[in-house]
Amino acid sequence: MSVKCKVIENYEVFGKCVEITNGTVKAIVTADIGPRILFYGFCDGENVLHEDHSNKPNWLGKAWDEYYYEGAKAYIYGGHRIWATPEGAPETYYPDNEPLTVEYTQSGAIFTAPPQIKNDIQVSIEIRMADSGADMEVFNRIKNVGTADKEFAVWTISVMQHGGLEIFPQNTNDTGYLHNRVISLWSYTNPNDYRFYNGKKYMTVKQDPAAPCAFKMGTNNRSGAAIYCAKDTVFIKTRDVDHDNLTYPDGNVSFETYTASGVLELEMMDAVKVVAPGATSELKENWSLKANPGTPDARSDDELDAFWKKIMG
Repeated sequence: MSVKCKVIENYEVFGKCVEITNGTVKAIVTADIGPRILFYGFCDGENVLHEDHSNKPNWLGKAWDEYYYEGAKAYIYGGHRIWATPEGAPETYYPDNEPLTVEYTQSGAIFTAPPQIKNDIQVSIEIRMADSGADMEVFNRIKNVGTADKEFAVWTISVMQHGGLEIFPQNTNDTGYLHNRVISLWSYTNPNDYRFYNGKKYMTVKQDPAAPCAFKMGTNNRSGAAIYCAKDTVFIKTRDVDHDNLTYPDGNVSFETYTASGVLELEMMDAVKVVAPGATSELKENWSLKANPGTPDARSDDELDAFWKKIMG
C-alpha cells in the first residue's frame, strides 16, 4: 500500500493536523502549531509518543513578553519537536503557536513553521514513510534566516508515552589507555537515581509518573541508536554519528534523555555547526516499530543484551 495523507480538521486539542499512513503505521503531525509529530504507532495500536492535552502554557511571563511579544506563551504539546542548542530561556522556549506551511510529497509531507522572531531560525520536519512496513525517515531541519552566521546544533526531542523503559548501549570501542565514554550530568541530577541504570553494556532510564524529581543525562552514544519499550510496542530510533571527527554539544554528547513525573524525552543531538545566512542544518532520524516481545529487566545486562539483539537484529 502506498503512502496516503489525510487532513484532520480538529485532532484532540491541537487543531488541524495531517495523518500520514501506509496502512501498517501512521503518524499524525500538527498543521496549526509546532511542528510536532504527535502520534506514531501501528494503525490498530497505541501511540508510543505522549500528547499533552492540558492546553496549559509551560513558559510565559515578563521575560517572554519582553523578548518576543506581549502575552507570548510557549507550550510543550508533547510528541516530537525540534530545538536548537544551546538551551536558554526564553530563547529556546519559543511560542510556536502559528499555522505551518504543509507541502505534500510522494512519501509524506514537509511541515515548515514561520521564521522565529528574535531567534532568526526557521524549523521544519519532513516525514518520508516507507510504502509498507513500519519504517519512517524524519528529517529535522533548522534554517538560519538571519543576516549573520549562527553556531548551533539541531536538537530533537521525542516525548514518550508514560511508564515505559528507555534502553541505549554503552560504547564498546577499544581505545586502549584512553577513555571511550562521556557522561554529562545536569546540576539537578542524582547519579544514583532509581530510574537510571548504568550497566556494562547498556544504560536504561525508566519513566515513572510518580517520580518526585527530574533527571537528565547525556552520553557519546556512538551507536546512534536508542529504543523505548512502551506497553505493547517498541519504538526504535537510529541516526548517523561521527564522534571521531565532529564535536557535539553539552560536553560532546550526541544523545540525551530527560525524565520527570510527566515525561520522558528521548533526545538526539547533531554536531555543533556554523550555519551561514540562508543555509540549513539537518539531522536525519530513522524511526521504526516492533511488537514488544516482553520488556526486559532494566538492571540485567544479560536480559538487556538478549532483548537488544532480538529487536535490533
